[in-house]
Amino acid sequence: MTADSAFKILNVDDYRAALYSRTKILRQAGYEVVEATTGRQALETVRRERPQLVLLDVNLPDITGFEVCKQIKADPDLAIIQVVHMTASSSSTADQVRGLDQGADGYLIEPLEPEVLIATVRSLERAYRAEAKVRTAALHWEQTFEAISDGVCLLDGDGHIVRANAVFARLAGTESGALAGHRLRDVIAGLDTNMGAASRVVHELEREGRWLHVRIDPIRDAGGGAEGAVCIVADVTEAKLAESARQDLLRSERVARGEAEAANRAKDEFLAVVSHELRTPLTAMLGWSSMLRPDDLATEKARRAFDVIARNTRVQAQLVDDLLDVSRIVSGKLSLEVGSVNLARVAEGALDAVRRAAVTKGIEVRTTVEGVLRPFAGDAARLQQVVLNLVANAVKFTPAGGRVDVTVRMAPNTVTIEVRDTGIGIPPERLPRIFERFNQGDSTSRRSQGGLGLGLAIVRHLTELHHGSVVAASEGPGKGATFTVTLPAAPPPAATTQVVRSGARPPEPPTEPDLTGVRVLLVDDDQDTLELFGAALAQCGASVSSAADATVALRVFEREVPHVIISDIGMPRMDGYDFIRQIRARRPEEGGRVPAIALTAYAMGVDSGRAADAGYQRHVTKPVDPLVLTRAVSDLVRG
Repeated sequence: MTADSAFKILNVDDYRAALYSRTKILRQAGYEVVEATTGRQALETVRRERPQLVLLDVNLPDITGFEVCKQIKADPDLAIIQVVHMTASSSSTADQVRGLDQGADGYLIEPLEPEVLIATVRSLERAYRAEAKVRTAALHWEQTFEAISDGVCLLDGDGHIVRANAVFARLAGTESGALAGHRLRDVIAGLDTNMGAASRVVHELEREGRWLHVRIDPIRDAGGGAEGAVCIVADVTEAKLAESARQDLLRSERVARGEAEAANRAKDEFLAVVSHELRTPLTAMLGWSSMLRPDDLATEKARRAFDVIARNTRVQAQLVDDLLDVSRIVSGKLSLEVGSVNLARVAEGALDAVRRAAVTKGIEVRTTVEGVLRPFAGDAARLQQVVLNLVANAVKFTPAGGRVDVTVRMAPNTVTIEVRDTGIGIPPERLPRIFERFNQGDSTSRRSQGGLGLGLAIVRHLTELHHGSVVAASEGPGKGATFTVTLPAAPPPAATTQVVRSGARPPEPPTEPDLTGVRVLLVDDDQDTLELFGAALAQCGASVSSAADATVALRVFEREVPHVIISDIGMPRMDGYDFIRQIRARRPEEGGRVPAIALTAYAMGVDSGRAADAGYQRHVTKPVDPLVLTRAVSDLVRG
């Protein structure tokens, strides 16, 4: 029993009224109470429930309370249990003496005031807990003494063994019980057990092919004299023989750890390279397809080709992002950039991304805002990813002509985002695994929907990073599904005044920025990307100077200082980090403080921080919509 554990009482009485009354009083006082009405039932309950106290009626219908108490106290496992006899006022003094003689811890005569009963129980509880602590300490000492891996023995003032553990007996070549009374120097020859003024004696000796390290420390009385000693014997043979082998093992372990760390770095670098190689062509494909206007295409077949290119490029880009996010999740490297979240903008951004797919399928997407939306703390980009994944899933699995409802609710302490669809629903057996990685409704070769089954796993992880939760519900196949995200509405780190009231429409996304008169230096070793972003910036009115490597870019910079620099990171000979460091080394009047955007297909979690340390104000990951890049330029120039 620990100091904080409940004090359990067994209440034994064949008179139901007294049993009920006593139990009620004890439970009102906070005690855990179990009951029995016969002696045999009491003994069974004691063995099963192991109470700390038994309130025991003397007169029971089968065996007397005296006999029950006697059996409890005779069992070593139960003897610590306290027993108090309860009897009527007619009980004789002889009965009381008999009960106490047979091991009872107390004798109470009824009728008894509740206050007296509770006070008596509390007194017994204190005594029980004190005794339990002593027993526990003794048991711990016993277990510790025997569990010590070295040989230990206690000596009296004359050097005789008082007690020894099993390890000491094994090292001495005998049984521990046979050592008591023997002198230590007779058991292990050559040991000096005279304590004198010295506080410690240490020996190292060889005995029958084994090396023993022996340490003897005095046990002193209150006056400082030695009244005994403790002797600790350690077999150090294996340590002496294996020292060289251990050193070799340590060296091997260091080499293995270094190789593992190198392999982990290589994996991260490989993922970054894979990201770069996949994102670079995607940037040109996605950028040009988004800049083309349907009116520019001559035929219906060409328009169809444009749609196919744009749609599949976005699918591939999403697959790359999902794979990289899952890699960060598994390695514990996915983190949040917490700021002020405008939930209306988050929802609108997500809905914009799926609006074309919904219109194509004839699916109605409706949004509802309940309450006043206040800014709250979170990662706006990641929360938009959560909403986008849920709404995109709803559109994907809802047949043509269906409906998707997105409801945002603001409570005093929480924000709820609910996405409900009229789609194909979720079978009951799939619901518990719906948020697992790579979990798909149909993974056969005949499945009707694509994807890797990562979107919902990412949703759950991002929600949990925000200290929120996400649940899925469905009445079954063909009955739609509802996903509900609940987030804490903690105050944002920076104040904001914009709110969206109940029933209001979220704000419209901004149009293309006006960059008339803005000089931009664009640096990228990929010619397609260079042409794409050059055209996008020029379309917004910017004056663009392009360079295919950092060396050329420095010469262009010398001729004319731009208003903004956009530079790729991964370039041959001189990368984007070294390039911006050379710019930042210049004096302000020479352009050393020109704002810069790092444009990279690398997507490691540390890249944004590394770019900022090098001197960039923004970090944009490919593939990127040209409109996003032009807005970033506008923000830097206007800000």
